[in-house]
Amino acid sequence: KGRQFLEAALAEWETRSPGDLPSPAHHKAAAPAAPSALQRELRAKKKLPPTAFLDTFEQLAGLLDLWLRHLRLELLELVRLRLPAKTALRRTLTFDDLLVRLHQALEGPQGSTLAARIGDRFDAALIDEFQDTDPVQYAIFHRLFAGGRHRLFLIGDPKQAIYGFRGADLFTYLRAAREADQRQLLAENWRSLPPLVSAVNSLFSRHPDTFLEDAIAFVPSGSAPREWPPPPEGTPPLHCLLIPAPGDKKFRADQVAAHLRHALAAEILRLLRQAPDLEPGRPLRAGDCAILVRRREEARQLRRFLLDLRIPCVLQTDESVFESPEARDFLTVLAALVHPHREDFRKAAATTPLFGWPAHRLDGSAADNPALAELLESFRRHRRTWEAHGFMPCFRQLLLHENAHRRLAALPDGERALTNWLHLAELLHQAESTRHLGPEGLLRWLHDNLENPRRDSTEDSLVRLERDDDAVHILTIHASKGLQFPVVFCPYLWTGIAPPPNPLLVHDPASDHSLLVDLHPRPSEGLLHLRTREDLAEAVRLAYVALTRARNRCVLAVPEYAPRAPSALGWIIGRETAGGNPDAGANSQIHAGLAHLAACHPETMLYSELGDISAPPEPLPPASDPGAGPPAPRVFQARPAPSFRLASFTAWTSESSRELPDHQDPSLPTAAATETGPPLAGPLAEFTPGARTGELIHLLLERADLSNPLSWPAALDRVARGFQLPSREQESLGRFLDHLARHPIAFAGEPLSLSQVPPEATWREWAFTLPQSGITPRDLAGALADCPDLPGGAAFVDRIRRLGFIPSAGYLTGFIDFIFRHDGRFHLVDWKSNHLGGTAAAYDHPGLLAAMQEHLYLLQLVLYSAALDRFLSTFVSGFNYERDFGGAAYLFVRGLDPAMPARGCFTWKPPASLLRRLGALFVPAP
Repeated sequence: KGRQFLEAALAEWETRSPGDLPSPAHHKAAAPAAPSALQRELRAKKKLPPTAFLDTFEQLAGLLDLWLRHLRLELLELVRLRLPAKTALRRTLTFDDLLVRLHQALEGPQGSTLAARIGDRFDAALIDEFQDTDPVQYAIFHRLFAGGRHRLFLIGDPKQAIYGFRGADLFTYLRAAREADQRQLLAENWRSLPPLVSAVNSLFSRHPDTFLEDAIAFVPSGSAPREWPPPPEGTPPLHCLLIPAPGDKKFRADQVAAHLRHALAAEILRLLRQAPDLEPGRPLRAGDCAILVRRREEARQLRRFLLDLRIPCVLQTDESVFESPEARDFLTVLAALVHPHREDFRKAAATTPLFGWPAHRLDGSAADNPALAELLESFRRHRRTWEAHGFMPCFRQLLLHENAHRRLAALPDGERALTNWLHLAELLHQAESTRHLGPEGLLRWLHDNLENPRRDSTEDSLVRLERDDDAVHILTIHASKGLQFPVVFCPYLWTGIAPPPNPLLVHDPASDHSLLVDLHPRPSEGLLHLRTREDLAEAVRLAYVALTRARNRCVLAVPEYAPRAPSALGWIIGRETAGGNPDAGANSQIHAGLAHLAACHPETMLYSELGDISAPPEPLPPASDPGAGPPAPRVFQARPAPSFRLASFTAWTSESSRELPDHQDPSLPTAAATETGPPLAGPLAEFTPGARTGELIHLLLERADLSNPLSWPAALDRVARGFQLPSREQESLGRFLDHLARHPIAFAGEPLSLSQVPPEATWREWAFTLPQSGITPRDLAGALADCPDLPGGAAFVDRIRRLGFIPSAGYLTGFIDFIFRHDGRFHLVDWKSNHLGGTAAAYDHPGLLAAMQEHLYLLQLVLYSAALDRFLSTFVSGFNYERDFGGAAYLFVRGLDPAMPARGCFTWKPPASLLRRLGALFVPAP
């Protein structure tokens, strides 16, 4: 192995031309081949022979190590100097920039004035979780509130300072505590039962320096003065569980971890089967239990193991869904949807769990394999759906076509996989809508988020629970902070801390614990000791957080055969027999200490050895026992109530039940064969029909003030940047705004144009919600049937009666594009980007009426008019529909022509009697 390392290092070095600087690849190859590294591999078994070559190679490896560290430092300094200029050029600020700039301003020439201005707004500041602060934040608040008439309250617990990896600085808290005028102590524990509080006190009171910092003294907690449920008889709340080694104690790390999972599952199964009372009449359930781990991989392995035993469990994590295996598979499928002509992309997508194809189905090509030919046509069809209606309808169509819900749910980890697929689809839909991304842009967006999952990390992208019913919670100690559970398992507090990183980062006691970076390839023993002590101190604080999450019971699992390494439990428990060094505390000392403590405190602590676990644990029975025989049939006599949910015009009228935003208008698949007359020549003629054009136009009309042409360039520029429009299309949109603003609309009374309406007289994207209790298609048809001048007449009413939506209680919701008031009358406008045909005549009244009936827009017009009438009647004093409502206009914007007022413009004012009949179907207004 050593020879292989050396040969690889020399081969890499030979690629370097004379005079060239070394590269990180040279360092990467040389590091494992250095004699010191080889000697560590050999441990104490053999000694490398002393040779001039090995000595020289050791020097070379050390110089490369030092060179790489200095290179990194120079790069960091370069970033520090150039980043402010880059962010200023882009007119962006990071969260750190906000803090640093405020701090600089407070320390600058006008700092006193700024502090006074801020101080005038607030008399006091109260900062919770202050142990997670940093020097800059503390300096800001100290400058603003630590003096004069102001008050500064800092609330925190240094024993719970566990977020150093996020920039939290414990020593800032300790400095603030020294500088405080007054200090108060929360002396009572309001979370845990009194016996458990006493048990935790016993653990952390053994030594005065348990937390390795003189300034962090452990003060035993009392129990809060409240009525606590009595603890179960004979079950001390802190259970220290010895997990014996199965014979030979020489195990690899993965074997140790597997044995620990086995033992932990056995104990959880025992508790769930016994179901002891947590309090009188309240037995233990799976959802009462939590397992706290150090690392995400431990959580994932535990979860898989417990699920195999049918123990219901959920993984609670701060991990991004972009870090999940499903995210990589989603990228593969998305690439095939974006590029359906790429056979390699299609075959790769077919191997994902969403499709589940075996390898033999991928043989050949679409020309000679019918399955691959069908796959090609399927991806082409999905891509057409995407272009016409957007990503989410495309994805839903894909799920239905591939029966993906059932396939994913049947996987061993199916609930988790299905949850992640649906979560990612929601995020893609959100990105498509908010960032105005087409297929290529959405593919790049997903790829970028997979490359850097934490770049745009928000709460929306955190992995969701795959179930919220009764299940064991598995989460990291960091994620558990601030939470509580009736029963907590702590199976990993015995694990040793990691070796110090290189470069070494430590807090230097000689300079008030400021951060020090040591770039030397072999840090001094003193600095290594400091870093080991800091890491051990944080491990102890993590142990404290873990052991204080339980309300009723805490199970502390410690295997018998763990390797000797610095650990939290080793420091807390095992020092009396190990000399008191930071690396003290092999598990034999831990067990001796725990046994001694349990003997001294039998009422609060139990020390026991787990029974025989050589046989696999017996899984929990399945939810339905196949051996029990078929259940006796029961007669269902109740009348099912309609489900409670949000409904919309789109959901009511879409045969596939998919919900589309109103502006994702489909195009009529008619007229192409019978079109006659001059071609359509309006400014929107060149825009491709589909969802993208609909979104573009709606966004533009949200931002543009049609009464002020001077405002149009800014609105056009913003939309053009969002949709990456060429200048030619921007010019076309400018002409479109001019046409729209000047187009006479024939509402009741004199025609008027939107250029006459100032922005303060308009409502845009007006949202409404109407309560309803199970409206049926027959109800809607009945309300429309008695309207003598309904466009479309009886045929349209019959179409409404045959709608297939399922009635539901809840609300009808929608968005009206544009409402305005002119000369005391309210008017409703809806923009439609449908492509009705290639001729101007397609947008005359017959074509408009056909579109209004084909897509059931007449029903939408009536519903929207009823919603607006109800709102105005409720909130506008003296509103009278006949007098104060001017009607509704549906503007098919592709065909608008100011010289032909009727072209592209469908107007109608539903009779008041129709709105009364329709309004009676909804829950009356209060």
